[in-house]
Amino acid sequence: MINKMKKIILGMFLFLPVSISAYAMPVAIDDCVAAGDCIYGGAPFAYAYDGNLIAGHYFVDNRSGSFETKVLMEYQLGTSSRSQGLAITGSLWLELNQSYSLSDSLHAMTLHFDQINVVDAPQWVWGDNNWYSLSEQRLNMTTDGLLSGYGEVYIQCCEDPYDPFLQNPAPFSESADIAPSLFDSNGDWPLICVADGCDGGALLNLIGLQYVDAGATAELVFNSGDTRSLVYYTTGYTNTVYSVSAVPVPAAVWLFASGLLSLLGVARKK
Repeated sequence: MINKMKKIILGMFLFLPVSISAYAMPVAIDDCVAAGDCIYGGAPFAYAYDGNLIAGHYFVDNRSGSFETKVLMEYQLGTSSRSQGLAITGSLWLELNQSYSLSDSLHAMTLHFDQINVVDAPQWVWGDNNWYSLSEQRLNMTTDGLLSGYGEVYIQCCEDPYDPFLQNPAPFSESADIAPSLFDSNGDWPLICVADGCDGGALLNLIGLQYVDAGATAELVFNSGDTRSLVYYTTGYTNTVYSVSAVPVPAAVWLFASGLLSLLGVARKK
C-alpha cells in the first residue's frame, strides 16, 4: 500500500522540471530520498536576484508516515553574506510545508546550513538553547509571522550567568514593544547570545514565497516579485548575514536592529 501511494504521489510530480539547483541539496534531504522516505519532485520555480539563484523545489516527506508535501527554498548566497566579517559562500536552504494548519499557533520550518561555507572559519550557529556547530536549525514561526512573510525575535540574554557548554536553559527577557514571531523548535527563545546582559536578535525573511490565508490553512504561493534580499541574520555575540545580494547590507539595517535591541534595556530599567 505504501509503495502504491508513493507511485501515485510521484506521478503527481512528473510534469515538474528536473532540479535546477546551483549547489547540492541538503544532506538530510538527499539521505531521505536515498532511503525511500522522500520523493523529490523537481524545481518549478526560479528567478535571480543580483545574478544569484532563488529556487523552489518540491518534495514529498514520509519520514513521519504522513506523506507531507514540502517545499525547499534554495538561496544562492551573494557576496554580501558575512559571518564575523568573513565571507560565506554556497547556498542556504529553507525547508517548509506547502500547507500549514491555522489552528496551530506555531509553524515548523528548518534552515539547512550544510551546503554553505564560511571562508577560513568553521560555521557556528546557535539554536535550541544549545551552542554547537550544526548543519540545520529548526525554528517555529507564529501565524502572524507566517502570513506577514517574516519572523523576528529580539531578546536580552541571561539574567543569570551560565556556561553555554553545559547546555543549560537560561532565562531570557523579551522587549515589551516587539512581539516575538520566531522561536526555536521547542517554542522557546533561540539562543543568540552567550553572555550575561548580551542583547541579540534574529530575522528570517520568507523570500520568494508568501503564505495565503485559505481559511483553515495557510497555503504557499511562489512570488518572483519579491524584492527582498536579506534571507536570515542574527545579531548578538556575532553578526551573521545570509543574503542573495552582492550589495552589502545597509548600515541602516544594523542600526534598526540596534534600536530595537535598545528597547530591551529601556524596558528592563522601567
